[in-house]
Amino acid sequence: MGKYIIKRLLVIIPMLLGITIFTYLIMDLAPGDAAALMFMDPEMMGDPAAMEAVRAQLGLDQPVHIRYLRWLEQVLQGNFGNSYVSRQPVLDEIAMRIGPTIRLTLSALILSTVGGISIGVFCAKRQYKLPDYIMSIFGMLGMSIPNFFFAILLILLFTLTLDWLPSMGLRTVGFEGTRFQMFWDQVRHMIMPVMATSLTGMGIWMRFQRASYLEVMNQDFIRTARSKGLSEDTITWRHAFKNASIPVVTMLGGSIPGLLAGAFVIENVFGLPGMGSYGINAIMRRDYPAMMAVVFFSSIMAMVGILISDILYAIIDPRVKFVTPDVSK
Repeated sequence: MGKYIIKRLLVIIPMLLGITIFTYLIMDLAPGDAAALMFMDPEMMGDPAAMEAVRAQLGLDQPVHIRYLRWLEQVLQGNFGNSYVSRQPVLDEIAMRIGPTIRLTLSALILSTVGGISIGVFCAKRQYKLPDYIMSIFGMLGMSIPNFFFAILLILLFTLTLDWLPSMGLRTVGFEGTRFQMFWDQVRHMIMPVMATSLTGMGIWMRFQRASYLEVMNQDFIRTARSKGLSEDTITWRHAFKNASIPVVTMLGGSIPGLLAGAFVIENVFGLPGMGSYGINAIMRRDYPAMMAVVFFSSIMAMVGILISDILYAIIDPRVKFVTPDVSK
């Protein structure tokens, strides 16, 4: 397993290289740049010489491949440059914002997988009955409603109508209390963002787990277990559930990029100071170093998540071996 993990980690390097090249080219094709946005200020308009001086200072007067190679050289030295807007090191700004994004993404991943799988098993055991129909409808709605629209509905219900939950930020500004009170204040701020981010994933997990569980329940080993007189709970959780979860685990890694994308949108809806809101502001202001850093670290999180999914798949299914084919033969 150790050799397999090392090889998979090495594969991340060319993938990151390709992602960063593609992103840099797309940014270069976009109209305008940071210097152009700076000179949208009426006091700075009408001075082309000053604008070209700013472009030269930022390195924007160089060809795109030269700029990318300079950026890559800095990254290899652990330096992601300074933000064009704040003039602060991008790595420091990312370090302040990556925590809320990881917290939101992991919480949504846990809620969507645990909730979706549990509901899927519940529906499968009650196939074609009223609870199955009701939960299937909710699952389809969850897969169909955009997470930002669901976030707005949550704000209308729990903040504006019922006044139960806060809708902005990670914590209440100026709030002081015990350690538990501070923790509970942050939990209350995260409830709606986590719910909105996990909605689509929960619907997908529920539908997939239901189908996988029903397929496993028709296998010969399940009929053998019933013939031995085992209870339905034992058959469900000891025999059927593990086998039904094998194909579901393969979806785990693939769901992480979608969760990250959803978290980026939700962060802007709820005003969370995470990588998503930071990245959106960087795009709007053509802040290339900040945009590249967000893409870089988001890609790493997504690819590490896929690697963890592959490892879990082999742990659940002992038939899977970490074998690399010998291409020399």
